[in-house]
Formats: sequence, C-alpha cells, structure tokens
Amino acid sequence: MPLLHVVEDDQISSKKYLAVEEEELAKMIEENQELKRKLEGMEYWDLTTAASLIKGHNNTWVVNNILDVPRFRKVLEDRIVHYPPPGQKGYVFHAGPWRTFIDKWFPEFSRSLREKGK
Repeated sequence: MPLLHVVEDDQISSKKYLAVEEEELAKMIEENQELKRKLEGMEYWDLTTAASLIKGHNNTWVVNNILDVPRFRKVLEDRIVHYPPPGQKGYVFHAGPWRTFIDKWFPEFSRSLREKGK
C-alpha cells in the first residue's frame, strides 16, 4: 500500500495516509466487524450483573433457584458459569451463553415460581 501525502492548510500533513483498494477496505471492515462480534460474545459478568437479567429477583434467588439446582449446574458449570471453590464467593458468567440459557429455560423458571407461590 503506498503512503500518500495530504496537504492541509497549504502544508503537507504530518498524518500518514494509506491508499487501499475498495475490495481491501471492504475486507478490512468486515474483519473488524467480525472481531467486534467475537469480543461482544466474550463479555464476562459477575453475579449481580447476571442476576439483573431476571427482573424482580436478587443474587440469592439466582444462586438458590438456578446455580445450586443440580440439573442446571450440569449445564452451567465450566461452560457458562465458573463456580467458586467451596467456601468462597465469586461466580463468573460468560454473558452470551448466560443470556441464551436464561431464554431457553425461562418457562421452567416461571413454572417453578408459580409452584412455589401455591
């Protein structure tokens, strides 16, 4: 890619500009967008942020009704949620998969809440 000199206010600019073909620019933009998508999917949350997806319920509810339920833990542990060592605190949630998990299992959570309300 050739380096171009640009004139600004009647003087050669100290900024460096590169000439790029349209196809190359389109490829660079697509690669940049793909990288952004990947980085967004790698966002990590703490328990409070993860619990905020379930309106009206706090951290304790999420731990007792989702994280400590054996059948959910099988799905979550080491794939979606990092569980702290025994006696310690500090869950870490992989944001994208956590959102997907909540969406998938919402009917189950809802049914559980109705049954407990009876």
